[in-house]
Amino acid sequence: MAAGLKHVPLIELRTRLRQSFWFVPSLMLAATVALAALTLWIDWNYDVGDVKGSAFAWIQLGGAEGARAMLTSVATSIMTVVGVIFSVTIAVLTLTTSQFGPRLLRAFIADRANQAVLGAFLSTFLYCLIISLTIGDGDEDPLPRLSILVGAGLAAISVMVFVFFVHHVARSIQADEVVDVAARELDEVIEAVYAPAGEGPREAFARLPDWFADDARAVRARTGGYVTSIDLDHLVHVARERDLVLEVVRLPGWFVTAGDALLRAGPTARVDEGTVERLRRGFYLGEARTAEQDLEFALQQLVEIALRAMSTGINDPFTAVRCVDRLEAGLRRLCGRVPPPAARHDGDGALRLVMPWLELPRAIVTVFEPLRIVAPGAPQLMRRLLEALRAVAREAPSERAVAALRHQLEGLRAVNGQFDDTTAADVRRLADDVAADLEAVGARLGRALARR
Repeated sequence: MAAGLKHVPLIELRTRLRQSFWFVPSLMLAATVALAALTLWIDWNYDVGDVKGSAFAWIQLGGAEGARAMLTSVATSIMTVVGVIFSVTIAVLTLTTSQFGPRLLRAFIADRANQAVLGAFLSTFLYCLIISLTIGDGDEDPLPRLSILVGAGLAAISVMVFVFFVHHVARSIQADEVVDVAARELDEVIEAVYAPAGEGPREAFARLPDWFADDARAVRARTGGYVTSIDLDHLVHVARERDLVLEVVRLPGWFVTAGDALLRAGPTARVDEGTVERLRRGFYLGEARTAEQDLEFALQQLVEIALRAMSTGINDPFTAVRCVDRLEAGLRRLCGRVPPPAARHDGDGALRLVMPWLELPRAIVTVFEPLRIVAPGAPQLMRRLLEALRAVAREAPSERAVAALRHQLEGLRAVNGQFDDTTAADVRRLADDVAADLEAVGARLGRALARR
């Protein structure tokens, strides 16, 4: 089984923690409390500030009042900086989402660097607050010089973190970076869910028992949301215990409302309420789609960026071409891989679960169908789509994939007449070359199938 289909509960927990803006800052705040306790313990037990000739004796803060004033100033300044830069950043991201879509905000929240920046600022604030509360009122009380020095160091680090944050955000809203992040998610889901061609069967369909249509009970969702992940190991385990056959009817990426069927289980007599509840626990629902098991969503992210780039208000065909570059790479990689088996059996070979997966022909439609509609708006995009078709065709593993590519080629040819005569002739020649390559690949696959 592919890595992305194993340990689904842990993967789902990791995804939810990664997408939460509070997890990393919370860990850093806890570490800050421990750091403050450690430095104060050293100050109190080793009298660092009172030992003549101490390495910290050079610190002159004007007594307890001066030390408290410095720490208070640092804490106040840090919170002001946090409020200003994050407000401005959210405003910039909100404006930028008109070009790249709402995924930019999701990526900002899930970015570990952004979470670490917030944690660094809040940690500095909390540390200075804790140390300031431990400073006595009288000048005769010993100052926690080591703790104060660490607070000053954290303030200096916060300045560097601020510079890094500005640079990081400026990079993250650039078109190349947004496309690259979406492309990495596409590569990750292909790697996690789809096995290399030599490691699994290519069958995408499985036959259910004849009795299943009349003797199966629907397991329905209690709440609504998007199916983010399905724990197949858990479902097969339950099915084996109860001697059931399961058919998954809501795949990763699908939206369900309360009462919608998630799967069907039979025979009905073996599906009691306890079993229904256990089967429900195999489905993870969320407020938004994720690319953990959803290849279509990973493809659609890049398609969405390309479509927005070609909108009337933006008209940026170069960003659209970059998206096609990454989509072509993803489809070509998918040519050398196979989806998870549609049928899953237990250790005794008995059929336990049937679940279809997105295959290459459907992925081809997901990519090219929307883009060919906007292709007449830019000759360079039309040429790039045709080149991508040819590149994918040369590695197509099945006649069904070739048929899907041929259908998309005919669709691109149908809109070619919207260009001027010179451009249309150039595009027509390229389309003819692609058609010839498709015919050659189709003939090769036909001969290979005849020899089997």
